[in-house]
Amino acid sequence: MENQENKFVSFTQKYGHYIVSALAFIALGLMFAPLLGVGLVGNDGRLAYVTLANAFTKDGPHYSWFMIVAASLTLIGGVLVLFKNKNKTVSALSILALIIALVFFALIKKVFKLDERYESVDIAVGFIVSIAFLSLATLLSLTLFYSVEKMTVRDIAEEGMLIALAFVLNLITFFKAPTGGSVNLQMLPLFILALRHGPTHGLISAGIVYGLISMATDGYTFACYPFDYLIGFGSVAIIGAFKPLILNKYLDESETLTKGYVIGESFLFLAGTLATFVRFVGSTLSSIIVWEYSFKAAALYNSIYIPVSGALALLSTMLLLPAIVQLNKRFPVTHSYLL
Repeated sequence: MENQENKFVSFTQKYGHYIVSALAFIALGLMFAPLLGVGLVGNDGRLAYVTLANAFTKDGPHYSWFMIVAASLTLIGGVLVLFKNKNKTVSALSILALIIALVFFALIKKVFKLDERYESVDIAVGFIVSIAFLSLATLLSLTLFYSVEKMTVRDIAEEGMLIALAFVLNLITFFKAPTGGSVNLQMLPLFILALRHGPTHGLISAGIVYGLISMATDGYTFACYPFDYLIGFGSVAIIGAFKPLILNKYLDESETLTKGYVIGESFLFLAGTLATFVRFVGSTLSSIIVWEYSFKAAALYNSIYIPVSGALALLSTMLLLPAIVQLNKRFPVTHSYLL
């Protein structure tokens, strides 16, 4: 029995990326089947079926670009996963593409905007089967990632504690925006998490795990998730990508310690600024798409609190960098930062 299990694990690790790619392409093909059944006004309940092909027509359904994004990311994820043995960063990008594709695809009905032509919109069989295959592809890609990732109990506990700390700091606000959003230090633990554990762990732990917890407690609909939460908190993955530059080789050499910190702090400032900007873009898109703000109003509203929160978290992380360096020397992270 144990031998059979070992063979199955070995087979999955060796050929799993091909299975993920096949599942993604099947899901993509099924998007050309009926996805939504739209009731037309004045046609006695007759349905007009929405498929991916409709999204490319001039009079396609509202928010058809959601379908195009979901299909494009499914294609990208299905192709990139084939190169997982060539470059670990590419493997991480394939996971990211499939996760975001799944979220976009799951929201198609919610963002379908009814106008005078339509009176109802319901899910058709093509949607159910397609999202099932896309979910399998996403889950298998994550399983493959964790099957080769060397994570200790300490690593898991540390990420869990940092997520919990971010949740607590989210409750301690310095300023609350009128219709949502606040200035606080919740991004500080997430910055540290990404800096310690790398970009993919930053995306999964901050964007997915913490993002879902935060969304549930904030009381917003799932339509806000891909922009305000997955992109917003997953943006810390950028700091993880800069890890080898921030925690550079000079920090291990006492004679060049000053040079090492100048380099590290400079790249940390750049990475933190980029991460904050990506969070700002995500929330601005949410305000435009979900809440139907104008671009100017959305950008103005989100500039009230996101840059300030980002600046506070970034400044705190920069002050803590010497302590983070010492923590890394004493308790090095075992898994690869590129994964």
